[in-house]
Amino acid sequence: KIMAIQTNDAHTLPPLWTPDATSLAKCQLTRFANHLSQHTGITFPHYSDLHAFSLNQSETFWCQLWQFLGIKGQLNAQPNQILSLPPSSDASPHLHPSNINKNHSSKPFYHYHWFTGSTLNFAENFLYPSEISAADTIALDGHDERGPWRQYTWQALRDTTLRLAIHLQHQGIQPGDRVAGYMPNIPEAILAMLATTAVGAIWTSCSPDFGINSVLDRFAQVTPRVLFTVDGYFYKGKAFDLDQKVHNIIQQLPSLETVIVLPYLNTKSTPKPKPPCKNERPRITNWETCLQKATPHALSQFVFQAFPFDHPVFILYSSGTTGKPKCLVHGAGGTLLQHLKELVLHTDVRPTDRVLYYTSCGWMMWNWAASALATGARLVTYDGAPTFPQTETLLHFVAQHGINIWGASARYLHAICHAGITNQQIDLSAVRCLLSTGSPLSKADFEYLYRHLTPHTRLCSISGGSDIISCFVLGNPWLPIYAGQIQCKGLGMAVEIWDDAGQALGHSQKGELVCTQPFPSRPVYFWNDADYSRYHHAYFDRFPGVWAHGDFAEFTPQHGIIIHGRSDTILNPHGVRIGSAEIYNPVEQVPEVAECLAAPLNTPDKDVEIVLFIVKTDIKTDVKTVNNNKMEDEKEMGKAKGKGKAKGKEEDDDESGVEGGIESGIESKSDAALRQRIRQAIIDYASPRHVPKHICFTQDLPKTHSGKLMETLVKQLINGEQTASLSAVANPSCLAYFRRIRHTLTSPTENTCRS
Repeated sequence: KIMAIQTNDAHTLPPLWTPDATSLAKCQLTRFANHLSQHTGITFPHYSDLHAFSLNQSETFWCQLWQFLGIKGQLNAQPNQILSLPPSSDASPHLHPSNINKNHSSKPFYHYHWFTGSTLNFAENFLYPSEISAADTIALDGHDERGPWRQYTWQALRDTTLRLAIHLQHQGIQPGDRVAGYMPNIPEAILAMLATTAVGAIWTSCSPDFGINSVLDRFAQVTPRVLFTVDGYFYKGKAFDLDQKVHNIIQQLPSLETVIVLPYLNTKSTPKPKPPCKNERPRITNWETCLQKATPHALSQFVFQAFPFDHPVFILYSSGTTGKPKCLVHGAGGTLLQHLKELVLHTDVRPTDRVLYYTSCGWMMWNWAASALATGARLVTYDGAPTFPQTETLLHFVAQHGINIWGASARYLHAICHAGITNQQIDLSAVRCLLSTGSPLSKADFEYLYRHLTPHTRLCSISGGSDIISCFVLGNPWLPIYAGQIQCKGLGMAVEIWDDAGQALGHSQKGELVCTQPFPSRPVYFWNDADYSRYHHAYFDRFPGVWAHGDFAEFTPQHGIIIHGRSDTILNPHGVRIGSAEIYNPVEQVPEVAECLAAPLNTPDKDVEIVLFIVKTDIKTDVKTVNNNKMEDEKEMGKAKGKGKAKGKEEDDDESGVEGGIESGIESKSDAALRQRIRQAIIDYASPRHVPKHICFTQDLPKTHSGKLMETLVKQLINGEQTASLSAVANPSCLAYFRRIRHTLTSPTENTCRS
């Protein structure tokens, strides 16, 4: 019997959602717990028991998970082969997993090998999942702002993938070669990825709203031989032609040998991009031409080659806010096993489900969502603005298509709450689980969604990152849901909260989120990092042998987790550590506030003052405010309206500051009153110590191409510090304001931002 709902101590809080007996009996996590009990003789009355088992007997846990999920491949389940150290390591090669990383002298995670001797083919597990409907049922269902795009049955998914894979083989693509995608979130991007991984090559991608410099900062490091792209894309009712951008990228990527173009703007068009010189590489090929080259005999004879568990499958990128993006190489087995664990056990995805995560090919959630195919579920994609032509456009799409598992960014969900949309307007009763990530979802937004929009849905905030291509903390169908909290630590993830001295903290104490034991989805390596020095610096410099993720977090009395922000953007006025989310949560509930960003301003006495930048709702009317995943380059938007600058200059920082913001010297009574309401909201939610010293109004805030606020960059700008390449900024025209505001903030006579 599963006693899933754990009793808490005296610190009780009413849950927003609690599983009933029926949902507990049906969920996949219960099936897995029963499977584990049958094979080990151990019962798991609480989730805490199951989680403890996944750490204390990690080899058994991961081995049984492989078998339960029905992963296709050759499993080597011999002792000390699931997790081991190579003989060349100076630590014992037979160190038992229960002792790994229990102290600071253990090896960093990149020294450990997972599933030595086990093999699999990543794409084969997507095309032939263990639980699947008939071959003529829909597997992949693509839509965009215009309406339906293309659907692929399971048979068509396999056929098209193999045709592309055979074409790649004909182009001489070998295991370990890199294949890049510069594509919108459409089914063909997933097909290209599957074809790439089917032949053992490594897939890497950017979304087409990335500017030329952003793409080159990423792709030039990994030297792809093939580029999949489109002739253009749609966003907010406008068509954006990619001809010139792709041509410029081709010119500066000498490693390219083949460019495959899918007609997407005009399905009857032929490829436009031309190679730099006539009769020279790269070859420009039409998507349909690639599909036609595979003969029936070649299709019937295609063999999925099995590769080692850690064979590279994806290259993802860090945000690039402190230099060129780091290239994170992820392995096939770790990615597949971790994704299926999170989708099947934590999210409760079933083969009969329809899954939609609103994302782009430049965000790790695209890779994560694609793995839903490996569960046998139908994967639905949507490309375009989620709030065009109406704020509730994506909500109507979710309702009309009977989506069962739906995911979006926390910023988008906040905008939906801010707009006051309710279930009286839209019926989302088919949604069994709603996922939120990208930034912390506030307590107020949790409460609004349960009260007004999705009262019977499991609302799961999840948190991890491109670093691990998965989650450290996430949802759980066994446990209650509390406002503002992430439900649990992931199975197999030894998550703790540590103080600066490396001591584990109890509940209600804030500190660094760490992971003390290895896990399969760690990067297998960083690209161009032969000695692992960049890898080590990124995660293991702070606590030897322990992964420091860079999140400022705390455990709650209800056994949940709250992420307060990134550790490197912690605000520390007068020695008080404050997470940015502690300020954002109350401020974004003020009706006049569209979005905000907090940054520390260094003072002459070596203290800091908090500066809060506000974008008001009467200024921020563009739907980009709420779209965390599809940020348009403002210059490119200008070109679509006939206001573009010189070609190839779309990422230059616009020093004119025409779009940069409202100078703080212009003060009004309404601004003063709004400042007072903001201060009071922060006091009521947190404390007087959280109140910023300065509150400034601006027109826009810098964001990455995946829509995340660039707090570190703003900190550098207002303190006059050196900044790295600005190619990571999706909207660079706003930066001039932050450079100018530094003088205003530090002037005792001109500063009207002072509270």
